[in-house]
Amino acid sequence: MTGLQEAFYIVGIVYMGISLLLLMGVIAAVFVIRAKIVSLENMVKEKIEAVSSLSSKAVEIVGKAAKFAHKGK
Repeated sequence: MTGLQEAFYIVGIVYMGISLLLLMGVIAAVFVIRAKIVSLENMVKEKIEAVSSLSSKAVEIVGKAAKFAHKGK
């Protein structure tokens, strides 16, 4: 092998190694971002459930107040 071929092979191996590391980094980043999005989604769902349960409690209280008001008449 000539010096030029060796240099070409070394550059190719270095390029493939760096590409592999970058690909692994991108995959790891995708999983981290996905985990954060799922966490955010769960937090939003909990907040929505809390608000809907609060509104159902308010409707229940208003219903009881209306029954009480109609009994007084």
